[in-house]
Amino acid sequence: VVGLMMNNISDVSAFAGLTHLEDLVFSYNQITDISAFANKPTLKRIQLHFNPFSDVTPLYGNQASTLIGVSSKQITCAQIAELRAQFAADVKIYGPKACN
Repeated sequence: VVGLMMNNISDVSAFAGLTHLEDLVFSYNQITDISAFANKPTLKRIQLHFNPFSDVTPLYGNQASTLIGVSSKQITCAQIAELRAQFAADVKIYGPKACN
């Protein structure tokens, strides 16, 4: 488990090469690029609430995910719908309240 909430983190590129991550919590930071979290075959839970990124596509390949949290002003309901389409129906995906 990596839990780094409310730490003013903006650069997560150091996580790009880590493939055995299971649970990440980076909510309430300043992350604008989440591509470091792409292709994580063991990632089950990722929470990135209230960060200023606007592209959720790096999360598409993380098929072990059971919970994804990406509520943010920059994320649209169309992006949440597309993200949900990438995963099984039982995966919990949390986006902006307007999209639920």
